Amino acid sequence: ENAVNEQAYRLKSINLFEKFEKTQKHCPVCASPQNEGTHFETITSHALQDLSSKLEGVGRSRPRVSVYMNQLREEQTSIGTQLRRTKASINKIREQDHEAIRYEELNLQRARLSGKVELYLDSIDWNKDTNDLANQIDLLDEKINILSDKLDPDALQEKLNAQLNCIADDMTNWAKELNLGYSETRIRLDAKKLTVVSDTPHGVVPLSNMGSGENWVGYHLITYLALAKWFIEQSRPVGRFIFFDQPTQVYFPADRSNSGDLSEMEKDEDRQSVKKMYQWIFKIVELLSPDLQIIITDHADIDEEWFQDAIRDQKWRGDHALIPKHWYEMPTDEEM
Repeated sequence: ENAVNEQAYRLKSINLFEKFEKTQKHCPVCASPQNEGTHFETITSHALQDLSSKLEGVGRSRPRVSVYMNQLREEQTSIGTQLRRTKASINKIREQDHEAIRYEELNLQRARLSGKVELYLDSIDWNKDTNDLANQIDLLDEKINILSDKLDPDALQEKLNAQLNCIADDMTNWAKELNLGYSETRIRLDAKKLTVVSDTPHGVVPLSNMGSGENWVGYHLITYLALAKWFIEQSRPVGRFIFFDQPTQVYFPADRSNSGDLSEMEKDEDRQSVKKMYQWIFKIVELLSPDLQIIITDHADIDEEWFQDAIRDQKWRGDHALIPKHWYEMPTDEEM
């Protein structure tokens, strides 16, 4: 198409088509009209006709060529897409090949390790170690039996009941010495409910139903000291001192108690009860000496030598107290 157009453009540039059409067909000698052209005109006419025919053929072929070129372009686009997909598939296959190679190397290492272990195990004569293993198994079986016995719930409960019964003996005897309520029955510590109970013919009576505050204080004292005695006798790692705060508070009226002297009590039996309580505490401390120390802060003040000798600090009366006043009182201007 470019070649034919170029020839046509050259002929048009010299107006050959127009000149040839305008040429008069007369004889140059006689000037008579001529029906037939010259040989030159014939050749030129044929050339022009051939050129026009080629131009028309090119024009007719252009749509088909355009369609064909569009088809080729679509095929090119489709092939490019397939090529990209193929390259992606190739890269994925290569990655899978690398992963497969890595797994193959890992399996090879495992196989080598397994072979070495198997070779080592085959080289050992297990018959030589049978006796040692049997001895170890026997020792372990013995330890297992001992631990099983220690962890047996029934055995543990029986052991606990036996220990509580031993403690209950002291609690019962000491309740009688202090003449507490229900002291004619067996007194024990209920470990599950963590309270003191009395086993009566009519059933178990808990501490909350054992009467007055005097009984409550007394049973608390005998329970703590019975436990302390048991821990000391069994050499258990428990602190060897007890701190009691105002065990005789139930005997002193709050509105009339000043000095703590027993004469402030109205009932003579209350004075005897307080004195008996302290005499009993002193007896237990002497019984368990030097393994037990009892520290008491109390309002009661018994004017007897054995009681006064046990006081380890000046009596807290008036300005003398556990917390000195100058710790919390603001000084006056004169004092400053």
